[in-house]
Amino acid sequence: MRRYGDKIQFIGMPGRDDVAAMRGFVDQYGLQDMPQAVSEDGSLWGRFGVPGQPAWVFVTPSGKYQVVLGSMELSALEDTLGQLTSA
Repeated sequence: MRRYGDKIQFIGMPGRDDVAAMRGFVDQYGLQDMPQAVSEDGSLWGRFGVPGQPAWVFVTPSGKYQVVLGSMELSALEDTLGQLTSA
């Protein structure tokens, strides 16, 4: 997803757990280069109505957002990112 350069910022939120468990998830999946949001109590997820993982939240610069619950195939993710960058 590096091809989107500065058009899209990816931020991970690796689960409702303590910071040590979240760091373990980030290390396990090689996500150290991606900024991570910590939400031990789930309040950040709650702001978007996300009940659990996996989930995607796409937020536009204007603050509008779209939530996709569940996994996304790479092609669906690329379609969504393409729509966001062409808007």
